[in-house]
Amino acid sequence: MTGTDGTSDSGTPRPTADAAAAAIPARGQRVRASVRIVQRFGFFTLFVLLFAWFAIRLPDTFLTSLNLRNVVANQAVLVLVAAAAIVPLIGNNLDLSVGAILGLSGVVAGTAMSDYGWPLAVAVMVALAVGTGVGLINGLLVTKAGVNAIIVTLGMAAVLGGLIDWYTDGQSITIGLSRTLLRFGSGSWLGIPKMVYLWLPLLVLAWVLLSHTPYGRALHAVGSNRDAARLVGINVDRTVLFSFVLSAGLASVAGVLDVARTNVASPISGPNFLLPALSAAFLSASAFKPGVYNIPGSVLAVFFIAISVNGLALSGVEPWINQVFNGAALVVAATVSVVLGRLRLLK
Repeated sequence: MTGTDGTSDSGTPRPTADAAAAAIPARGQRVRASVRIVQRFGFFTLFVLLFAWFAIRLPDTFLTSLNLRNVVANQAVLVLVAAAAIVPLIGNNLDLSVGAILGLSGVVAGTAMSDYGWPLAVAVMVALAVGTGVGLINGLLVTKAGVNAIIVTLGMAAVLGGLIDWYTDGQSITIGLSRTLLRFGSGSWLGIPKMVYLWLPLLVLAWVLLSHTPYGRALHAVGSNRDAARLVGINVDRTVLFSFVLSAGLASVAGVLDVARTNVASPISGPNFLLPALSAAFLSASAFKPGVYNIPGSVLAVFFIAISVNGLALSGVEPWINQVFNGAALVVAATVSVVLGRLRLLK
């Protein structure tokens, strides 16, 4: 029995239709909050579970300091190339020349040391200048000539590949390389590969630039809506141009590190990094900041792919699985990033 004043016979308030209706939006908010948490940290959780699976299944091979140190050292180049791919991607431009720029800077540095006997510092500076110059050309063709970024960078990658093959005659440079550079690529300090002490600060600086500075906010605005960005006073051409320059700079550093890690300046190394780098760049949009390309997400993606390939290899899987895994990761990553991007716009 209830009274006419909305209370039960015991005097306690009676649930009303308004209260029940108000509970529905509250439940909806909790569900949306849970979904956002899954979107932000689901990929990281998957990485932890994958790592734990291989660690339990392969404790004598996978879970050793030597193997894990090699995995970290071997990804030093890829994390930088992935970051290089992310920078123009934030501005809604796909750069397909990052692998070729990596190969070019590596060959330039190797040639400067081997053929001309230049000191390591000079060789590195020249390599970075040449690689960054290519990024400047890419940016000018996209912003000033109005050519589609995919066409520009795809053509540039082909041009660079041809020039590298012509200059080196298809031969790797192995003689005359700086021993200091090679020791840096294979050495470790405090049990951590020395290359980590270079790429980690670079990625932190890139993350700060893209996430916590006016330039980063401008680049994100350009990527979201170029016309709207121009209307609010953003210099779209300058913002996009610098994104290609920064991308090429990161790829050039990766090229020098590739020489340090492999002890050779190879004319064919660059293209091998393009597919994994793009996979990691697109996968970054499914971690930490759903629907947004971000540096921490790309690092997680690189090591997710690396741990997967390493664990599968130690399990006895055929070598061709690497290419299949990278291709599948790229397809899945591109799909997930598009879906999350649309959901982000609908909020």
